[in-house]
This record gives sequence, C-alpha cells and structure tokens, in this order.
Amino acid sequence: MATESKVILFNQKLKEFNTLDKEQLYRENLGKQSLGDEIKYELEDIVFFITEHSKYANKLSDVSLQKLITAFQHLRIEIDRVGNITDSDFINTKGKIINTINAQIDLLLVHKPAFIIEKIESSGLLDDAGISKKLKKAEATVDFKITQLDKKLKELDKREATIRRTAVGISVEEAQKQFSEAASEQDKKILLWSKFSAGSIVVFIGFSLVLWFIKPDAKTIYDSIYFTTIRITILITIGAFTAFSLKILRAHMHMKELNKHRERLSNSLPAFVEAVTENQRDIIITNLVDAISSFGKSGLLQKEDDSTSIPKIVIDTISRNLSGGNQ
Repeated sequence: MATESKVILFNQKLKEFNTLDKEQLYRENLGKQSLGDEIKYELEDIVFFITEHSKYANKLSDVSLQKLITAFQHLRIEIDRVGNITDSDFINTKGKIINTINAQIDLLLVHKPAFIIEKIESSGLLDDAGISKKLKKAEATVDFKITQLDKKLKELDKREATIRRTAVGISVEEAQKQFSEAASEQDKKILLWSKFSAGSIVVFIGFSLVLWFIKPDAKTIYDSIYFTTIRITILITIGAFTAFSLKILRAHMHMKELNKHRERLSNSLPAFVEAVTENQRDIIITNLVDAISSFGKSGLLQKEDDSTSIPKIVIDTISRNLSGGNQ
C-alpha cells in the first residue's frame, strides 16, 4: 500500500503532465519528419490508461509510484528540452528523442499490469460472491438488451410495412396516372382512325355507285381495257386504304383493352402485396410487373397477309376483257 503523500505527489505529477502542451514534442507541422506517427499514439494511450486507473494508485507500493513519478518527470524534462530547439536541430536529433521517449513509455508500460490486477481485485471478481453478482448483473443486462432489441425489430418491421405500403401506394398512383394518360391518347387515336375508316368506306361505296351508273364511252376493246384498268386501280387503292384504316383502328382498340388490363392489375397490386407472406411477396410483385409491362399482341402484325395484290387483279380483269372481246 502506498503512503498518502506519495499518492498525492503521483496524482499531482500526472495532472501536470496531462495539462502539458505536447505539440512541441510531436512537431506535426514537419510532416513526415514529425513524431506524430511514431510515438504520439503509444504515449497518449498509456497515459490515458494510467489516468483512467489512477484511483487504484493507493493500492500500489511507494516504489512503483516513485518509478511512475520519475518517468513523468523525465518525460516533462524531455518535452521542455525539445520545445526549445529549432526544427533543424529537431530533425537532426530525432532518433535520440524517439529513444528517450520510448524508454519512458516502457517504464510506464511496466506498471500497467499492476493497475489491471488492482482493478480486478477491487471489482470482487475473484470472490465467488463477486462472480455471482457480476453474472447476475450481466444476465440482467443481456436480458434487457434482448428486450430492447426485440422492440427495435418490431418497430423496424412496422416501419418496413408502412414504407412498403406507402411505396406501393405511390407506385399505383403513378401507374394509374400514366394509364389514364395512355387511355386518353388511345381514345383520340381510335376516334381519328374511326373517321378515316368510315370516310374511306363511304368513298369506296360512293365511287362504286358512280362507276355503276356512269358508263365510259369505249369505242374499241383497247378503250375498254384502259377504262377498266383505271377504275379497278382506283377502287383497289380506296379499298386498300380502307383496309389499312380498319387494321390500325383494330390495333388501337386492342391497345385500349390492353391498357385497361394493365390498369386493373396495377389497382390490384396493393391487395396482392398485403394478402401474401413476406416470402411470396417478391414473387407476386415480379409476376404482376411482368404482366403489366408485357406488350402482348397489338394487332399490327398478323400471320395472314392483309395486303391486296393490285397487279394480279388488274391482269386477271384485262385477260377476261380480252377474252370477251375476241368472242
């Protein structure tokens, strides 16, 4: 056990060393030539340890405390000496400074186990009662931490569910907005191509009636071939445009139904997400997204050939006219 006077002196020297400006020792302004990376952390680490455990100083012997006091005194003397030299002298004697400081750090480290032993003995861990007390305290702490962790996990689950519902709601709202815009655009296109289709049908029927009632004055077989070719070509052209208009109209009507299908799926997304378990949720969402994003058949491309061969019809008609004229 150390005497009271020795403990007071030790605490005094320790306090003086902690308030000492050590930047003059490290000289970090010198960059690579400084002692910041070589002794700063080792010195501050052991001094911090001794300061934190200084309350156990009275458990040490006077001899041990005197060695610690001497080490702090030598460190202070060396710091004061280094603080009075120039940067060039500091660089030239850097190796000597490091050796001196390391020697005092080693003296301080020698007494580190003594502080640790006194701390363990004071904590009562070496007694059965102390061990039981510490174990109960540790168990209570662990139980408390587990309870707190369970609460945090439940809060995180609630937040995740809230965030997921919010995200789904925002996604559905944005999807509904886009589908509504697409439906409005499809309605305009359907109306436009309906007019084209209806107009082309009226023109086709009207022109057919005109050709029926108005007979061309064909004096020779060649005049008949010429007028027939012109009339058939015009009719086929009008008919081809009519067929094309109807095809585009059918495609846009198909796209409108597909857009309605996607809108229904997006509206059902929140219900599907809430109805399934967490493991199934990602699979359901993936399949729904695939169903929504799938383009499908628009009606623009078909296996059958919708085009009409104008030359073939014209040639067949001319051949029949020539056969009739020869008879």
